[in-house]
Amino acid sequence: MKRDGLLIKRFKAGWMYSPDKLENWLEKMAAEGNRLHRVNKLGNTFYFRKTEPQSVKFSADYQNLSNDSYFEIHRQAGWKDEYSSKGGLQKWTIWSKEYEEGEMPPSMYSDKTHKLKHAKRIAFSYTMLFLPLVLMYLFIVSLNIGQMFQNEEGWTIINTNTVMFFFCILMFGTFITKSWMYYFRLRRA
Repeated sequence: MKRDGLLIKRFKAGWMYSPDKLENWLEKMAAEGNRLHRVNKLGNTFYFRKTEPQSVKFSADYQNLSNDSYFEIHRQAGWKDEYSSKGGLQKWTIWSKEYEEGEMPPSMYSDKTHKLKHAKRIAFSYTMLFLPLVLMYLFIVSLNIGQMFQNEEGWTIINTNTVMFFFCILMFGTFITKSWMYYFRLRRA
């Protein structure tokens, strides 16, 4: 955590695969007196201002298409958009809404069926995005597995590309797994 006067900077990569954990983290930060000030354009660096502790509900919302009416509906309900992604593959918006201590925290979507559909859509979207890459890298590694272990002199070697492919398999596989774990967490709740 970097502190420049009253500004706190936190890096949080991969939050979109577990948006419920991001929401809980942001709510805890607000309760500790760290109010979300802004999020960088990439959506991985969060800036907080030191304030009095506040009760703030956050909601990370994934939309395939979001138009002006989507934003207007939520704004009219009292939600503030803290961050909106600009990418074509991921349309994320982080919303916040303050509430008084002792009140029930507001909920952007109160219907459990809607929340589960939303989580399933996230899990399917990331599975469809990353599974072909995992399968492609597994195929490439399987082609090189015989050459990976020994060269002509009997030395054990590991090709740099193979290590990179294993890393990509692990990384993309983790993204898929985290998004499905999010879905199953909501389903159990």
